[in-house]
Amino acid sequence: MIEINNCAFETIEVTGYSVTCDGGDELMGHPRIFLEIAKEKHKVICPYCSKTYVTKKRV
Repeated sequence: MIEINNCAFETIEVTGYSVTCDGGDELMGHPRIFLEIAKEKHKVICPYCSKTYVTKKRV
């Protein structure tokens, strides 16, 4: 069984519910994709690089 440490992946706070991800680094990047954040879950994980995008909590 392979265990993955989820803390190793980057978490990015965003204000909207639509984001783009390209991996961020020229060497470790991937094709640019568009991701939709489900309003009931408030987060989405990139299937290529596992970056997690979360909506900022409004006060």
